[in-house]
Amino acid sequence: MKKILTSLIFALPLFAKPIISVSIPPQSYFVQKIAGDSVEINEVIPPNTDEHNFDFKPSTMQKLEQSDIYFTIGLEFEKPMIYKFKDTFKNLKIIDTRKDIKPLYTTFEHAHHQESEHETHFEHKHAPAVFKDSEVKDRSMNDYQGEFYSVYPLLLDDSLDEVFYLKALNNKQSKDEIKAYYKEGYKSDIDKIIIAQNTITFYKKNEVLKGTYAYKGFVIFTYESGKKGVRYQFENTDTTSKAPKFVQFSDHQINPTKSNHFHIFMGDLSFEALNKEMHNWPTFYSSLLSKEQIIEDQIAHIELGNDPHIWLDPLLVKTQARTIAQALSKEYPRNKALYEKNLAHFEKELDALDSKIKSLLKDKKGKKFIVYHPSWAYFAARYDLVQVPVEIEGKEPKLKDLKALIELAKKEKIQTIFVQKGFAQNVARLLAKECGADIAEIDHLSRDWENELLNSAQKLGGIK
Repeated sequence: MKKILTSLIFALPLFAKPIISVSIPPQSYFVQKIAGDSVEINEVIPPNTDEHNFDFKPSTMQKLEQSDIYFTIGLEFEKPMIYKFKDTFKNLKIIDTRKDIKPLYTTFEHAHHQESEHETHFEHKHAPAVFKDSEVKDRSMNDYQGEFYSVYPLLLDDSLDEVFYLKALNNKQSKDEIKAYYKEGYKSDIDKIIIAQNTITFYKKNEVLKGTYAYKGFVIFTYESGKKGVRYQFENTDTTSKAPKFVQFSDHQINPTKSNHFHIFMGDLSFEALNKEMHNWPTFYSSLLSKEQIIEDQIAHIELGNDPHIWLDPLLVKTQARTIAQALSKEYPRNKALYEKNLAHFEKELDALDSKIKSLLKDKKGKKFIVYHPSWAYFAARYDLVQVPVEIEGKEPKLKDLKALIELAKKEKIQTIFVQKGFAQNVARLLAKECGADIAEIDHLSRDWENELLNSAQKLGGIK
């Protein structure tokens, strides 16, 4: 019996390394640079996998449950699960590596919004924060037809707590502070709104108000954050109506588009008075949507327009590395000196990499490059390039958009179309054939991050 016990003891590792989970392979590189061999690193997404179309598998969940820390990075697949991890995996600490990084806003709309029949792939491209004033188009009451219910009751019964928890992950405010902010924003004594043709009917607890409304143009806002928004204005023309005289709709759209939800501003003084209202914006969703669909839509809006590909800018990786080092030092204080030493060394490596890339691209300022998947916005911003994506939010271009890309490639004399390793390349190859360009692979998800980024810079440096 003693021999058996001795054998079992020697069969077990003396010190099991703690497990750290990351979302994508480049993060493995970052954690390894800081932690060395002091931890075991678990990658949620395998190499050559589309990070925007990934679902958690049972084996993935098991490894996460065994982890001490999960370093997230703001990818779409993370959001539905993070709130569940909070209660399911009590010992798992979720660290958002976007901390202290200001996001870029992509120049396309989130995929859950539907294109109107008059829009092209490129026309329907604007996140609510990114557009030119000249691109805002008039809209009519037709965009808001239907029956809509206030989301205020969902806030009061805590149904939206998951949304507020996720909002707080990369925010200086706590979940409760964010919830209090939205409680003021969503507050409304109107339970339901029905819009039929030019008539709006407002349903309160003990009162129904109806008015006939005429379109009165739009107003564009530029907020302190730098984001922009549009409110579409309608005036009650029924002189006997007790419904609000002035109404403004805001639904994150700038073109004629059927709306499934909106923020509404109402009053009897003037449109100018409504323009000053920034704290109360009652929000209504279509009755066709379930509570679960409303929550899903709200979660999608958390990152609406935010580009998550922060790992492709070496200087932003320095910020991520500091976040990683801080979290590891807090979790394993006995290794703090090691982590700080490795961080300092890694920061020097990142500065050197940045200098090499700048040297490679110094003569390419303002140059456009066509890439199938829009991963390279941060890289382009850092090194004064212009990314032109083929795919937008997983959507392949329509025929008219493909023609526009071909015309652009010929006009700019673009000779290379860049594609992601392991991704479908049919459309990119068709585009390359039509404009006489070559195909070159660049890998934004490589575990060999530094060499691959330098290799990609060399390929991008070859653009004419």
